[in-house]
Amino acid sequence: MAIVLVAIGFTSVFPSPAQIPGTTSTTAPTLAPSPQSPVSPFPQPTFSTPAPNPGDALPSVVIPAIPAATPEAVPSPVPATAPAISAPAIPLTGTYTDPAGRFQVGLLPGVTPSPITGNVIMESADGALAYTVVVQSQPAGTPIGVIPGFDIDTVAKVATEVFQRGEEFQPGEPRPEPNGGVVIDWTGKLTIAGNAQPISGTILVRASTKRIVLLLIAATQVGRDRVPATLNALANSLQIL
Repeated sequence: MAIVLVAIGFTSVFPSPAQIPGTTSTTAPTLAPSPQSPVSPFPQPTFSTPAPNPGDALPSVVIPAIPAATPEAVPSPVPATAPAISAPAIPLTGTYTDPAGRFQVGLLPGVTPSPITGNVIMESADGALAYTVVVQSQPAGTPIGVIPGFDIDTVAKVATEVFQRGEEFQPGEPRPEPNGGVVIDWTGKLTIAGNAQPISGTILVRASTKRIVLLLIAATQVGRDRVPATLNALANSLQIL
């Protein structure tokens, strides 16, 4: 299963702020609205009355009241409360501490840490699931992802830049998680000896003022049902040091 994470290509270079759309602050011009006559959505009634005879009283005309339109509520761009990760957490057997002192993450039962290309891969005994943690330094200037929900799209772009070298890597829609990070589901493909098989998983991104930490969980079709519970357990254990 270690080859799954190698195929995803987690050793890419952190993009500069100029390469990430949305990191440059711009001020939108203020446009004055064009004056328009209000248009009622209700038809105006018309009345036809005969010419009055001398001495007759003029008929009274009752115009129906027009109900006021109810304005639509404007949705908030940032959820007030991040959705919980809906899966029971797997009990952990220990904690892995990065030798460089950058992060800590839990160890799942039966998982063995294996150093590879300056990182570490935790692989399950059956080879159907594995996870790794990738650390990126914050770019110069304004840190990315420090304010929860504020720049969720930028955080998602960072994760895509880091893992996009994987075979047919396709990220899903980013969503906030309770501890202030961002969760992104993904799919891909792994080819071994000419045989291709689908793989999938989840990326959890968290940030501090110094660094961005990306936890990647990858699973084959056999292990994909274990991804939500794995994410819940590891999300509670992941710490930026």
